[in-house]
Amino acid sequence: CAHVALAAPLFAITAKQDTVERREGQSQQLPRGTTHLTSSEVCYVFTLKPSSLTIPTNATAQWVVLKESKDGRLAPGTRGQQAITPAGPGKAIEIRTDTIPLTEREWTGRARLKHGSVEDSIYGYALRIISDTGFILAEKYDPARMKDKADWTQE
Repeated sequence: CAHVALAAPLFAITAKQDTVERREGQSQQLPRGTTHLTSSEVCYVFTLKPSSLTIPTNATAQWVVLKESKDGRLAPGTRGQQAITPAGPGKAIEIRTDTIPLTEREWTGRARLKHGSVEDSIYGYALRIISDTGFILAEKYDPARMKDKADWTQE
């Protein structure tokens, strides 16, 4: 169980989604049109920058990334944790998550039939930094509702 430690976080947290690989599938001709499948793998790169001169020497970064499936259900994307040891004030630490598979199916109808697509997408991420005594040193949720969705008890 983690405890909130500070009003001002000790780390500035930024996050960037990175596409690791994208694969285009072959188009398939169907009786009423064409369908095309694309799959990709993305990851997050979190940058943690100490924002104070007094920073803990031992801490752990924990993260949860959720994806939203084609039918609107939330599913685990990736989760993890990594011990971090800041190199000093202002020196950033970079964390790269495991990859998250996403798929997209696009279809085109013949004549007056409709066309469209359905796809997986990233719902959001949660990241927190915890001291070795269990206090939350910094946290970030994007979107903010991820705070209610992130389950820190699972591993």
